[in-house]
Amino acid sequence: MKKGNLLPLLDWAARDLRRHPIEAILLASAMTLLVAFTGIGVLLPRALSDTASHILAEGPSIVVRRVGPAGWQPLPIKEALEAARRIPGALAIRTRIWGLAATVDGAVTVVGLENPLPMNDGTEWRPVPGQAATGRGVLPVGKQPLLLSGVSILSLSVVGSFSSRGDLAGFDIVAVHPRDARTLLGLQPGEATDLAMDVFHAAEAQAMLPELATAFPWPVTVTCRSEESGRFAVSAALHGGLAVLALVPAFLALALLIALEVRRNLSRHHEAGLLKALGWSAGEVMRLSLLRAVLLGLPAVVCGMAAAYSLLFIPRFAGVAGRFFGWQGKAPSLFLDPTGALPLLFAVAGLVLAPFLAAVLFPALKAASVDPQDMLEGKRR
Repeated sequence: MKKGNLLPLLDWAARDLRRHPIEAILLASAMTLLVAFTGIGVLLPRALSDTASHILAEGPSIVVRRVGPAGWQPLPIKEALEAARRIPGALAIRTRIWGLAATVDGAVTVVGLENPLPMNDGTEWRPVPGQAATGRGVLPVGKQPLLLSGVSILSLSVVGSFSSRGDLAGFDIVAVHPRDARTLLGLQPGEATDLAMDVFHAAEAQAMLPELATAFPWPVTVTCRSEESGRFAVSAALHGGLAVLALVPAFLALALLIALEVRRNLSRHHEAGLLKALGWSAGEVMRLSLLRAVLLGLPAVVCGMAAAYSLLFIPRFAGVAGRFFGWQGKAPSLFLDPTGALPLLFAVAGLVLAPFLAAVLFPALKAASVDPQDMLEGKRR
């Protein structure tokens, strides 16, 4: 065999794998599943945290709610706006109307809006009394009206659904005209659910909290975006810890896989001895073992990386990953943020592939120093 020519070695390694097809397929499948599930466990908490941060960034910087002895209370719009406008640094002050209502399939979030909304079919819908637009999780079957039960019961005709790209935020939302929302939630014409505002710099929000707490003529609770981001960060950290625990069986499976591969290669000393007796050098025997492992392991980890990425970041497949949250029935489309996903996937692939290659090279290195006659006669172990 000519030195430096890998093509004959590649052909020999491929034919060697074809000699044991079931063993090769099972080993490659095990590595693919190991990389896929490990990748999902590592990426999912981070992707959720990053996506939640992007969603929160589109919302208000500060939210003010009126409270009383019994909890939340409606907010008088005129008095709330006048008090908020006296606070320096408060921008884009507006009131919001929203709350929970019941349907035959469970609770939904009702939002009263006046501005046009983009729909899933590319058109825009301006809210009018008696009509509603819903997330994909609320859309009724056929042309049946949507029955909402709150302080009052409303029957609304559904004109369509929001874009599926907003499923994580709007999957169970029903958008209606403010008049219908007030009727359903028991609000008077001059009342709202809460008050939202923005600030010029994110750091200003925390500085404004003490002033906001005393600016209104009734008790209020004030929540800023950083607090919500902190809650999501804690939740993501919790999911990350659970993911690490879930990966313990995966690492045990990897250890078992490596042990079996070491044992299998150590048992092939007769074959290595035969090749050396036929004139193969120790380096060629080692390269053959390495190429055989690469031909098997590299496509397996690449397929595992592709499966993990597809199940998390390609919407048509991401519904499968949604089952990890225990969603019943139709699951939201997961448009998660893929930032930083590829480096993590390569790290997971290396974590699986590197020990596998080491399990192949260790017996090859051992065989390189053994006399071929001893290996053929089976006198060495």
